[in-house]
Amino acid sequence: MSEPVYPGASWEPGAAAGYNRGRNRMRTVKCHYTVGVNSGALIRNQGLAQWLVDRDGTIHQYAECDAICWDSGEFNDDGPGIEVEYYEPHDGDAIFTDAARDATAGLVHWLHNEWGVPLDYYDGPRVAEGAFSGFIAHKSLQQRPDLQHYDYWPREDWDRMVSGAPPEPTPPPRKRALMAGFLVLGIDGQSVYVYDPNTHSSCLMHTNEVLEAWQNVAKVNGFDASIHSEDWARALLADAEPMRK
Repeated sequence: MSEPVYPGASWEPGAAAGYNRGRNRMRTVKCHYTVGVNSGALIRNQGLAQWLVDRDGTIHQYAECDAICWDSGEFNDDGPGIEVEYYEPHDGDAIFTDAARDATAGLVHWLHNEWGVPLDYYDGPRVAEGAFSGFIAHKSLQQRPDLQHYDYWPREDWDRMVSGAPPEPTPPPRKRALMAGFLVLGIDGQSVYVYDPNTHSSCLMHTNEVLEAWQNVAKVNGFDASIHSEDWARALLADAEPMRK
């Protein structure tokens, strides 16, 4: 079975995670851009898309790629949605930063290689549900008038995404230890010192960030994720290299 979480994304499950709205057909990937920035909380909490790509190239994943999100009305169960953070520089007109486009390219190739989504992009006149397989601009979906949108990915950005070798997906460094197994060195108020065995270094994180990541790890491995559980206590007491300040 194909992997439902992109390895280059920060896994941050939201309202649509866990298939609580069912599974999509993985036939069509809907291509969006956001209105402004800082849309993550809205997209995650309302289950509006699987992925958000920030302007700096960070990819957030809020639901399994084959889960149903509410990103495109009648097309919700056709496949996943990708939101790329809109960017308009003062010295010209553009939709994506280079970092966002390059990060999205890795996701696009992964969806093709892992899930078999055709590397075809459609941004023409609106089409009905089921009429196209591949990647499709949100503006090209035939929806009822109150649901019609006009966001898309520029053709030149798409061409650059699919040309050449795809970039290798790399998990965000701060999240890597929390996904692979982390060691907590100590707690000081609302801050937690975490040791990353992958980089042999330590970092300071907010308690809520560690708790959220811990709960995600617990969910995947099937054990109790409450802060008072024995698993959490064992994590706090785990042996680790002394923190170097």
